[in-house]
Amino acid sequence: MAKKVGFLTLCTLYLGACSLQLKPNFNPFYLVVLQAQPNHAAALYGQGENLIRQGRYESALGYFESLTKAAPGEAKGWIRLGQCRYELHSFKSAKEAFKRAVELQPGQEAEFGLASATLMAGNPAEATALGERLKQKYGASAEYYHLEGDIHYLQDDWKGALTDYQQSLIMLPSQSDLQIRVKDLEEFLTADR
Repeated sequence: MAKKVGFLTLCTLYLGACSLQLKPNFNPFYLVVLQAQPNHAAALYGQGENLIRQGRYESALGYFESLTKAAPGEAKGWIRLGQCRYELHSFKSAKEAFKRAVELQPGQEAEFGLASATLMAGNPAEATALGERLKQKYGASAEYYHLEGDIHYLQDDWKGALTDYQQSLIMLPSQSDLQIRVKDLEEFLTADR
């Protein structure tokens, strides 16, 4: 009986929240689950992902911090925690989160996140070495060229950065932030000096 009441309560809360329609694309399901089960790992992840899709990294951060406490062995939680910290310019703590993700489950997303956070934390030599290892491991990917472009950019090698960014876009054209950076860099390099 207790499970039925809990389920019915959950459904009632969900339907009530759906009728609010607080925001476009607002989906209260994860919040309702978390109200009933605050440490529900999948709901913490889902709500954090919803917030990331909205560009609300500061709000998402708390869900991923809770997730890494509730399920410390879930690499994806550490990756998203690193992503939020990176987007909030906390590069050293992003590096630590990505490092933990790599320890749990090495993969391109975690490893390139670690390399990017390492670079932005002020360690270009270490980031370059990580990038070269990743190139050997995964090949010359869009992520590799993006990282190399960032390294060149921070070293004031803007033509090298532009070449790497363009190569990254050839391999993965959907990178809208990089499309903007390329446009800005092209304008900068052709400006009257």
